Amino acid sequence: MPQPDRVRGEALRQPGSHRTSEPETTSTRSDQLVSTSRTAGEPQFLSAQDPVAPQIAALAAAHVAVVLTWLLALASIVATARTTFRAPRFRSLLARVSGAVLIALGLRTAVA
Repeated sequence: MPQPDRVRGEALRQPGSHRTSEPETTSTRSDQLVSTSRTAGEPQFLSAQDPVAPQIAALAAAHVAVVLTWLLALASIVATARTTFRAPRFRSLLARVSGAVLIALGLRTAVA
């Protein structure tokens, strides 16, 4: 934490003398960013001691399984929606609701 009596980058004056000394070498914010950016692209759940290829293959297999499950679920939902939308009962209900909305909008326009 910076001292309140010094400004970053300036040399420190020793009390009672006119000589200056350089501030102590400490870790700067840019050093911390550089050190963390080196490991930012590496997954934390990969082990450096084990071979990397099988670990990557397992991650790829897990990704494929998740995507396949998602796409199958989405296809199932779409198929069910298609069946529902083609049913005569649903179409009749949709026509009644749409007609009621149009009549209500027409009345609102006429009254306004």
